[in-house]
Amino acid sequence: MQRKYIDRMIKIGKWIPETLPNGLKIYWAERSSNYIEEFESKGDNFCPHFKVLGVASGSCATLCKGCFLLGTCRVMRDPGVPVLYKNLNKCVIDLDKDMQESKQPNVYSDGEKCDSLLYDEYHGVTKYLLPVFRKNRNRGHKWLRLTKSANVKHLIGPEHENIMILSYSLNPQKVADLFESNPQATITERIKAAVLAQNVGGYPSRVRIDPIIPISNWKEIYREFLIEMKELNFNPDRFTLGIYRILKRSKIINKILDSEFAIPVKELEDADDSKEQRRLRIPLKQRIEIYSFIIEEIKKLFPDSEIGLCKETKALRNSLGFTDEDKICNCTL
Repeated sequence: MQRKYIDRMIKIGKWIPETLPNGLKIYWAERSSNYIEEFESKGDNFCPHFKVLGVASGSCATLCKGCFLLGTCRVMRDPGVPVLYKNLNKCVIDLDKDMQESKQPNVYSDGEKCDSLLYDEYHGVTKYLLPVFRKNRNRGHKWLRLTKSANVKHLIGPEHENIMILSYSLNPQKVADLFESNPQATITERIKAAVLAQNVGGYPSRVRIDPIIPISNWKEIYREFLIEMKELNFNPDRFTLGIYRILKRSKIINKILDSEFAIPVKELEDADDSKEQRRLRIPLKQRIEIYSFIIEEIKKLFPDSEIGLCKETKALRNSLGFTDEDKICNCTL
């Protein structure tokens, strides 16, 4: 079923397959709908409003087990081979219009529907969109680039004027090895790239540690991971933490996780989430222990860094001292 749809798109000329010079496979296509999408939190899971830059779609080459893109795209995407939209001139128009019409500063993220930065040198997203952000700099908008790559060298040099925030999806290597099926950079390589971008390029930097997975000896493993970050001279402005969880209704992902992932679905519990975003999670008591430990370690090593939680319930947030007014997250200003 999957190949049938993809083959038809290729046959009628809507998708053009290509292998990029770095060996990554992609499809080129044109986007007809608006490039700007609204992301709104549903129910009890804390996830603040931000805007999605739909410059690409589909799971990227890293092929993380449990990635929501493996389920949401279903039969209409080729796992690990994303669709990159080539008519970025339309994105420029859509973005400029949205920025000028917005009544408040927004975060625009191009790492939500695909790891855009992984393909950026060949796709040209930075070249097209950075001038739009510069034009609207006085409106306070920010460009968030979440990545599992170490692809930052091409960003060193262009004047970003603190418009662009680089965010790195990191985990201890032993944990990353569990769910990154086809990693494009080691954790150490990503940290070194982050140091280059922060110390040489002057980029604001964030870290998203998600999914946190309590494997055997997890406390020591996460402590050493944070120490390595510090020893490599990386000092993130913000950490966002999220513990392994899945949407209860995601049957396709559940099957993947049951057969391949570190924690079988049967070991998770139905959490106190909203009906719209019901999730299976590690038990509350264990989540509190995990967050408490990692937060304390971050405070010791990175006392100036902000800390937020990703897609957590109100009950857990309150138990750790986070209030409804605390808006710190990877995707917020």
